[in-house]
Amino acid sequence: MDMTIAQRIRLVRKQKGWSQAKLAELVGVSKSACSQWEQGVTTPSVENLSRLAIVLDVYFEWLATGRGEMMYPNDSRNPEPDR
Repeated sequence: MDMTIAQRIRLVRKQKGWSQAKLAELVGVSKSACSQWEQGVTTPSVENLSRLAIVLDVYFEWLATGRGEMMYPNDSRNPEPDR
């Protein structure tokens, strides 16, 4: 089953343990905008999708279409320790 943009946004937000208000603050939109996105009432603009991908730390293509990888394989902000 393919997920909608709404489901992908909600999934990653919940994985991060964030409220809609927290996500809205980080993206720079109203809580109501996030709520409408997650309910599928509206779809984020390309600009907001880009901001969401950055804030949620996922690939834009995955967030927008559901295709490709979801998350970056190696997070440079949290590198694995050298062995």
